[in-house]
Amino acid sequence: MHAQEVVRAPFTRRAWAEAAYCLAALVPALAGGVALTVLLALGAGLTLSLVLAVVGVLLLLAGCGSPAR
Repeated sequence: MHAQEVVRAPFTRRAWAEAAYCLAALVPALAGGVALTVLLALGAGLTLSLVLAVVGVLLLLAGCGSPAR
């Protein structure tokens, strides 16, 4: 490969098309990443609340079996 080809390579039509494709794909990729992060965080929060609710019900049931006097 000649030095002249190396210098011209970044400025070809194909290189500009590939750069435009990468920039166009950046917007939906970021939107998908944000959506995925939000959904995972919401799912983790809902799972935690369900687990704590079950633990709370079990503690209430355990407390009802032995009345305090």
